[in-house]
Amino acid sequence: MKICLRWLFLTLAFYFVFNVIHYLILYVFQNYIGFKYFEWAAPFSYSIFLLVIGLLYFKYRPRVEKPDKINFISFILLPIIAFFIKVVQDPILNFREIIGIVELPESVENRDYGFKYRIGFLYYSVLIAPIFEEVFFRGMVLTSLLNKGLGVIQAILFSAFLFSLIHFNPINIEASSLSIVSNFVFGAILGIVYYRKKSLILVIILHALLNFIAYLINIYSGDYINLLDNFHFGYLYWLLFLVSVLGLYYSIRLLIKERSIVSGRLN
Repeated sequence: MKICLRWLFLTLAFYFVFNVIHYLILYVFQNYIGFKYFEWAAPFSYSIFLLVIGLLYFKYRPRVEKPDKINFISFILLPIIAFFIKVVQDPILNFREIIGIVELPESVENRDYGFKYRIGFLYYSVLIAPIFEEVFFRGMVLTSLLNKGLGVIQAILFSAFLFSLIHFNPINIEASSLSIVSNFVFGAILGIVYYRKKSLILVIILHALLNFIAYLINIYSGDYINLLDNFHFGYLYWLLFLVSVLGLYYSIRLLIKERSIVSGRLN
């Protein structure tokens, strides 16, 4: 219990410090360096914290077992798993639209973000953020919890909870609450894969692939919304969801070469 409270405190403290410095960097870029360089503010702040996390990890990293080798099958399975995760997450993120609280617009065009924004967003969302978050939440938090004797499922779920917590945005509480649930599911999957494979590289690649899909959805948001509108959350939408749930289960099972979670342990 103490180790959980310790990591909860450290995560919240780190989240607070990160946001203060992050928004300070945004302010400096916007008001002193020049608005035309504003697109590079977020990548710059993420790079700083990646460096800090990297130094802390290599100095204080907990004891870990030798990771499994990443074979060709793993590289084939990872993008498939990322796609299935995104489909499974979709009803969570679009819960308000599904129950009718929010209406989907009839027709939306893709927003022109500009080249610099796209490159900057791609850099920190697909390259920096996956490394930064996986080193902290799987490489440090989850490994530390397991080394301290916390049960496997408890450790995976608690690290997933902390992972989802940092994605909370107080500016938009409703959407952010759904994002927490979605990221909790994703964090639990990453935890299972990391526990079985002992490979940070593997979960970083999986995280990066999912973020890349999210990046494409953000860049081509108009096409994505129009696609949802065509599906209209009907039987084809839910059929794809059920197929993805089954596909996700069996593809992860194939990746980790294990059968099930039994009696609080992964077997």
